[in-house]
Amino acid sequence: MHRSPAGADDRAPADFLRTGVPILNPGVDVLSRAGRMTCSELIVPREDIAVTLDRLDHFVAEPQRLRLFRTRQFVRHAALFEGVRPLRQFL
Repeated sequence: MHRSPAGADDRAPADFLRTGVPILNPGVDVLSRAGRMTCSELIVPREDIAVTLDRLDHFVAEPQRLRLFRTRQFVRHAALFEGVRPLRQFL
């Protein structure tokens, strides 16, 4: 997982996903509370380091797998916001 500057860790997963940057969360670091709330394991897989390295080997060997992972991850992330309405509609 990418380490953001101090104070930005809570926003990092959502910021990457919003811009379509694929991310993984190997078992090195636990996401912050806010990170867990905005970054479901269904979107950013939390895996053992060995599994993550194996996945990365497949991405290097077959770049199409990385593109597919990236696309699916972005679609899952975007789907979280389907039907979301702006707060001003409730005021």
